[in-house]
Amino acid sequence: MRTQSMQKFQMCHCAIQHIFTRNRYKSESQQYSFLQRLIQSQKVMSALVEQGKFKEMVGVAQLQKSTSKRASLLQSICISPQVIEKLAGRKELAQMIEIIKAEPNYVRQRVYYYVTGRTETFSWLLDQGHLDALVVMFKQEPQGSARGPILARLLTHPKVLER
Repeated sequence: MRTQSMQKFQMCHCAIQHIFTRNRYKSESQQYSFLQRLIQSQKVMSALVEQGKFKEMVGVAQLQKSTSKRASLLQSICISPQVIEKLAGRKELAQMIEIIKAEPNYVRQRVYYYVTGRTETFSWLLDQGHLDALVVMFKQEPQGSARGPILARLLTHPKVLER
């Protein structure tokens, strides 16, 4: 099992290196399509995080010039239950939070929205005792017009109300 994980990681890592160092895909659209497919594979993302490549994957997503494409890639990475669980196991969840907080308004708010919308991810975060950290993170949202709706979405979530 570990060997398969390592092989998938090596294949993905080589593909990512090839795309960005040799400029195989000339258009951002082609890069985005490839990355979207790569990121949507939970097994691949788990393997990359397990190998300590979370920052590299985020860095590749952050190369996107289009904020909507960038937001799409980052939210796909950051709401994956497998990614969240692996990062928490590696004590790197705070790193993900800092990356999200540093993003432009649109990207950051979209990730926040999807974190509370993905039941599996949100349930795992609550079960692991991260509700207070989420409240603090959402309260620190610098854009006041977004802070209220994000906190309301968090605090009125059925899983939070059950507690």
